[in-house]
Amino acid sequence: MQLSKFIFFLFFIVLLSSCSTEQAPNLTIETQDQIINKLTNNGSEKVWFFSSASLSNSNVSNLDISALFNIKDDEFIFSTDTQGALLLHHKIRYDINNEASNQNEVLSNNYKTSTDEQLQFSEENSSFIFDNVTNSYRFEFVDDNLLSGTLKLSNSSELNFELEAKTSSSYVNTPSILNFQTVSSFDANVNRGAVGFTSSYTNNSLYIAYRESVTPPGMSLEVIKKLDLSTNNFQTTSFAQNDFITKRLHIVNNELVCVGGQYANNYSLTNLSAPLSSNNFSTSTQNNPTILTRAGTYQLNNEIYVVGGDLTENYSDVIWKLTNNYAQLNQHSTLPSPKTWAEAEIVDDKVYIFGGKQQQSSSSSETLSYIYDTTNQTYSSFNLPIALTMTYATKHQHLVYVAGFIDVDTNNDNIPDMVENYIGAYNTLDDTFNFIPTNLNNPNGFYSIFGMTAYNNKLYIIYADSTSSAALKQYDILEANL
Repeated sequence: MQLSKFIFFLFFIVLLSSCSTEQAPNLTIETQDQIINKLTNNGSEKVWFFSSASLSNSNVSNLDISALFNIKDDEFIFSTDTQGALLLHHKIRYDINNEASNQNEVLSNNYKTSTDEQLQFSEENSSFIFDNVTNSYRFEFVDDNLLSGTLKLSNSSELNFELEAKTSSSYVNTPSILNFQTVSSFDANVNRGAVGFTSSYTNNSLYIAYRESVTPPGMSLEVIKKLDLSTNNFQTTSFAQNDFITKRLHIVNNELVCVGGQYANNYSLTNLSAPLSSNNFSTSTQNNPTILTRAGTYQLNNEIYVVGGDLTENYSDVIWKLTNNYAQLNQHSTLPSPKTWAEAEIVDDKVYIFGGKQQQSSSSSETLSYIYDTTNQTYSSFNLPIALTMTYATKHQHLVYVAGFIDVDTNNDNIPDMVENYIGAYNTLDDTFNFIPTNLNNPNGFYSIFGMTAYNNKLYIIYADSTSSAALKQYDILEANL
């Protein structure tokens, strides 16, 4: 059973480390204030993170999960409101499987909504506890910047951990340069902006999706490739389906979901073969059939959302939600303006939508980008430094890496003379964007980025010649340390 990592409740009891387990007198207001000031920065926000964690349940005892990415990404932010009440904002980010029997089973690609709680001191006595009928969470101070604690869950799982106060040195930084090296390559013939690319911690693998034309004319294949990074070997499957060219990949409930122009197909992560199911969402879309092209996508709480990219250009200002086992698109929100060729990514509870164009038929790209607050369902905007023809986006903790290209037409004859590639990072903590130098070679001036994903502290891109007329050409998978 997949559970949210932590559910915090409104009963907050404080146990000083020197207290016995027997019932103690009620805490004085002065003592409560001292504890609140330790948990916060004297009332203002103080951020804590896991410095260690171990999981115990019916399958395993004291399994060390401290180094796992979906433990290290959590943040606990304590603060007070204007009335002095203690607040907790928990950035869960990637979920964990509390019933896991080994480290690999703890991993999850499910990105979770943050939680907010108002905490109260119990009148009974005792220790740092959030408690209700099914859950119990307690901790105590080791020192002013270190807490130890235990979380008991209704499924008999228990997490023992230490929280450490976060400092500026605890945050990942944007690299000064991205030095790419080749990991592997494959032969195909695909269009820019149409390739699906993602990664899986549970399988230590990269996944690629694209459409491949076959004879007779009018037929096409959906091709899925899995690159096992442990062996550097590919596994490939193909599925005959007449669909449009764009593919977007997500991992939901340990299945690979490929969102195309009209269909969403889900595959096994481990042994690629024919889809487990194939669903035509186009004909069941609210209002009118919708065909997706160069749409952005993001995933939250095991659900997939599609941003813009309507081939008919009637609904490119819509954020859709895939429902009914991926067989239906329901309108979720309306963008301030249409977007296509614009990728989206979510960090905490905000969706970042980068550049692109207003419509597929539009020749002009734009710097205008949006932030969609999923909690308040409101939009704000910002501008990229450069109007990229197509954007790709992937996150690494609080940073969103953004890649794209510009077709440079120096002669103004509507024929590109070269391609310029860009990679940058958007810092969601201070809303700044900076381009990052790379060592990418561009032998004939027309090499382009075809896809991007972040995995295990590395940035992966698919890179190839965008002008080759060969039936098959080589696509390189490159990696750079973050």
